[in-house]
Amino acid sequence: MKLRISWKILRTGYAKYEDRPAETFVLCMRGILTRVAIAHILSPVPMAEPRKKDLATTGTSYWNHLFEDEIPALLDKISEERLMHIANNTRIPESHIIHDHPEFCSVLQGEARMDTSGDPLYLKRGDFLVIAPHMYHMAVSTTEHCDILWIASAADHVGIGLTRHYQDSDYSLLNGTEFFGTSAGYDITNQILDELIHKQRGWFALCRALILQLGVLTIRHIDLTAEGGQPAFDATLRSNSIAQKARLFISRNFSHSISLADVAHYVALSPNYLANLFKKETGTTVIGYLTELRIDEAKRLLAGSDKTVSQIAFTVGYSSPYYFSRQFKQKMGTSPRDFRENGKP
Repeated sequence: MKLRISWKILRTGYAKYEDRPAETFVLCMRGILTRVAIAHILSPVPMAEPRKKDLATTGTSYWNHLFEDEIPALLDKISEERLMHIANNTRIPESHIIHDHPEFCSVLQGEARMDTSGDPLYLKRGDFLVIAPHMYHMAVSTTEHCDILWIASAADHVGIGLTRHYQDSDYSLLNGTEFFGTSAGYDITNQILDELIHKQRGWFALCRALILQLGVLTIRHIDLTAEGGQPAFDATLRSNSIAQKARLFISRNFSHSISLADVAHYVALSPNYLANLFKKETGTTVIGYLTELRIDEAKRLLAGSDKTVSQIAFTVGYSSPYYFSRQFKQKMGTSPRDFRENGKP
């Protein structure tokens, strides 16, 4: 918005209060600020132009663009110090931000801090990072937000996600897909990790070639899936085993603030695919199963401890005692306080 200062206001103010400079200044500023406020209210607010990739971050076409054009272009400009890894840090068994498969990621927009059990890593667009199994990692945007590509390679499937991270450690999934029945992604990612750790002659060139190979493998498999890159359920998929693994993760971590996306990250699947698979195998949803475990533990604590309702809410993974009470009453038909006083409803 352009602002034109009214010289008429200035001249009038000066003529009227030329013997009182302070009042002249106040009058002039009042007139200017009034005009600014009116202009701001009446003028339309310009909309920020979205990034081109935000216009189409779903479907096969986006993944094709990413792995055929964008990733190769970033690799052309990469230097050795921008190809990083997390492999030898102290393990944190109690943390839920760990998993038993290797993972590859790259910052596509913005900048991020990757918190680890050691020193944090600072990443910007075009940086590549490979994370070994069982290594703690948490991406936090150091700009307004940042977009990160993740390729999680389990022994028999690969999960791919495009996530948007924020400064408060929160994140949202922009796109996700997966493919099954191959160990190629797992083998390639482990080979990249091994080259980064040992750095033998030619390691940098080989890592770049392996990342390109991982991209080619990805788009070839996506081409075999339905439009949008979301595969149908495959009879050969070890879906029961994955559902069991998801249940085990939830049972170990329900006291944390975990989400469907966290569980999906652990089993190397997109949230949508895991949600469908879990419901098919267990008859309940991921969040339903999580709520069931939390309420069962809350019942045990209400009956056998002196903790307050608020303390129990935090202990079983709720950030709000009020939300916990609503969930408890919805499941049990009575409030936590009444349950403690009267036992079963």
